Amino acid sequence: MESKIVDNTYEKITPKELYQKLLDWNKKLDEEITLEKINRMKNKKWKKDGSLSPADLKILISKFPTPINGIELIDIKLKNKYKEDDVFLEQKFIQKNLRRGESFFHNIFSDEYGYARCGLPKFFDYKKKILEEKDKKNNNCVLGEIENIDVNNGENKLKLKFYVYLTTKVNGENFQVSYNKKLKAWIIGSKNVSILCRNGDDLEFYENENNFKENSNEKNDIKINKNKNINKKIIEKTKNENINNSTIPLKEEDEDNNGKNDEIKNDKADKNFILLRYKFVLEFGKLWFEILNKKIGKEKLDNFINDIGDFTLIGENVGDKEHEHIKIYEEKDIIFYAIVNNNKFSTEKCLPFNESFEIFKKYGLSYVNFNKSEKFNTYNQLINYLNEQYDIIFDKSMDEYGEGSVIYLATSEMIDDKEKEIIRGLGKLKTFEYRFLRKIREKCKHIPQRRNILDSNKELNEKEKEILQNKIRSENKRNKPKIDSIVELTAKETEKLISDVEKSKYYLNSPDLLKWINFAKNVYNYWYMDSYDYNDMFASFIDKMKKVFYNSDKIPEIDENLINEIRKEIIKKK
Repeated sequence: MESKIVDNTYEKITPKELYQKLLDWNKKLDEEITLEKINRMKNKKWKKDGSLSPADLKILISKFPTPINGIELIDIKLKNKYKEDDVFLEQKFIQKNLRRGESFFHNIFSDEYGYARCGLPKFFDYKKKILEEKDKKNNNCVLGEIENIDVNNGENKLKLKFYVYLTTKVNGENFQVSYNKKLKAWIIGSKNVSILCRNGDDLEFYENENNFKENSNEKNDIKINKNKNINKKIIEKTKNENINNSTIPLKEEDEDNNGKNDEIKNDKADKNFILLRYKFVLEFGKLWFEILNKKIGKEKLDNFINDIGDFTLIGENVGDKEHEHIKIYEEKDIIFYAIVNNNKFSTEKCLPFNESFEIFKKYGLSYVNFNKSEKFNTYNQLINYLNEQYDIIFDKSMDEYGEGSVIYLATSEMIDDKEKEIIRGLGKLKTFEYRFLRKIREKCKHIPQRRNILDSNKELNEKEKEILQNKIRSENKRNKPKIDSIVELTAKETEKLISDVEKSKYYLNSPDLLKWINFAKNVYNYWYMDSYDYNDMFASFIDKMKKVFYNSDKIPEIDENLINEIRKEIIKKK
């Protein structure tokens, strides 16, 4: 007997059928992109209105060889990562067919396709207040098919029980691993890149660029993006042709046609491309085989593979000092939080919690902390609970709650005389502190860095010091308005952020809020004055800055000595 809830969002589909649907989607978009280019060239005053274009909706399909002869791995992702949220909100096709991590395998000899690994559906921040249509679509994605349950004035006709799992949102790099029984191999991936390995020795395959001679779509896209003159060339080429109402194929000129020197450059680019593409996931692979050796061991390995074969385990890779985000983790590890059945990817979001966490516990894998709510009889009770948790988590510190919580919305119903849990939707509730620090991190990318820094290790005579100080004063004066405008923008955006929580400790002009705004100002000024790039060690940087500028009663003045002191301490951790 099936669930009483009919979910029309998903349908059963074979890997080959889904792969063909993705190809057809791109083919249709290519035709629309061509027409858009023609219209743009015909109308010299054409301006984009800010809405999504056909190019924003394209899916990047990347095929790469594997250590198994005749088997290639196909990674699927949205091409325009900067518009990802908008595309997932607007496009049902993308919501339905793309996951946060999705790969196929293809047997070249038999033309067989299969699911290699499958992540969770794309999830969004839960919106407590619906201020615009976008917020409504956002919550539709979070609540999933729960919104389709037959309710009447908040009453639950199907007599289902609603409840919520609140899990700790881990601040690391997305990690996914699946064991494919047919290939007898592990598929290890980040959100967008995967590798296939039968054992740790196969990792060497991905460190040798000579194994990747064939061009992939992804590699070609990178080449095209690097050629800044391509769009101009297309326009010039088309201007010289007779443009009528029919569809005219536009051919993009390739850099490779420009001579031997360009071929050499492209060979180097191909090598760099392979090394960069697999950098993260190779580190994940090495860590995964260490975990298999230490936590699972040879004795339990066969049982483990039997239990998780053709499922994707999803977690976060943490503790790597060179790839920190905002929260510090002291040890390298993978912290798991969900399992997806690859072969039911089109009909299930993920396994019930009691099943997935039983596996994590059974094999000694690290997993997130979680709390389970009481069971609710009505949809309205569920929404009220989510709104309460929104306020509570918002005020929690990162030390207590990290980023916040991932929420899994579940229903409990009787199927074949057994109570069955089904995950219906998922989303995020974030702490103010994480949101604020994330905002600071993004804005730091737009802050100019001062070029003239006094090096405490270099001896300067008095005249040289005076000349350098004059240059510094001049540059400070020139860039001060830029820093001030970023501080002002941070304050305005933060004011909007706190408007959802009426009784938050971060109310407008509260001591807690003003302290954070002042902290941001000091971070921006420090970032501007230092030439060292802290993006890859932002968590250590913020941790040190909080000790100096947030938790200290007496805030020191930022000068070259303080910069050198903080920088040396952070670099030590590396």
